[in-house]
Amino acid sequence: MGEIYWGMYSFNDNGIVSPLSEEQISNPALLEIETSSTCFGVGTGWGTYEDVLTKKLGGKLTGFDPVCFPHARDILTIATKELELGNSVSAAEALPVYLRNKVTS
Repeated sequence: MGEIYWGMYSFNDNGIVSPLSEEQISNPALLEIETSSTCFGVGTGWGTYEDVLTKKLGGKLTGFDPVCFPHARDILTIATKELELGNSVSAAEALPVYLRNKVTS
């Protein structure tokens, strides 16, 4: 579809990843990335759109890994820390995030 899922994240003081931006789906050529920090890119979009994304981030990009994928153990690490901090919801409130409701044209 010529688009990528993206978001910007950082490690917070508790050592877990926190969002710096809303999750989005965009045409990589139209991305408006504003950051004062350096970045490291992960995900398959870097394999497909390396040139465009590298240009968009310029000198802020320290590197990227197009085959970096989350694992269940990573989610467990985040969930354990969040639970320790008292950040939880009931099972009924745990809902997926849909960035696009229609995936076919």
